[in-house]
Amino acid sequence: ENDPTCLAKRGDNNMNWLQGNPGLVTATCLREVLHTNAEDTRDREGKHRFHAFGLVRSYTGEVDQWYRNKHKDMDKILGTDKTYTEVKDGLDCCSEETASFHYVEYLETKVLYLVRQRLLKEPNMSDEDLLALVKKEWPKKGKVGGYSHPLPTANQSAMKSGILPLLRSIATKKSQD
Repeated sequence: ENDPTCLAKRGDNNMNWLQGNPGLVTATCLREVLHTNAEDTRDREGKHRFHAFGLVRSYTGEVDQWYRNKHKDMDKILGTDKTYTEVKDGLDCCSEETASFHYVEYLETKVLYLVRQRLLKEPNMSDEDLLALVKKEWPKKGKVGGYSHPLPTANQSAMKSGILPLLRSIATKKSQD
């Protein structure tokens, strides 16, 4: 409970960085103090349920190099095949069982929640209505924050074949189980 490995205390040289990365503090605590390794939480298709980055960054594959580096030896660590060393993007980035996105600014979080709630209430919402909702509500460049990214500026057909199906996928009843 009071093991310093499990705390980001004032006075630590890395305190500010550690407080901003609680997942790393938790993983270190689990491994070094509780002698338990965190497990990979991908679904059967190898898609992530817990995302280090927001929806747009996960979809576009515009993630930080440290994240890609963390995947390099995942097959050896987990005793799985090489597919676990890949950082998937596009429609393969996110499981239907998505639970969370980590580096997401509050405006993107609000939109994800709003869109998810609307899709749960109206699962047959047309692509046109969903596209209009997403375009209206998604934070614009300059307001999106430091970690989140604005929507891709591609044409509407690219949105309809990419981000919209992804939003539908992660906003299913299955994602609530």
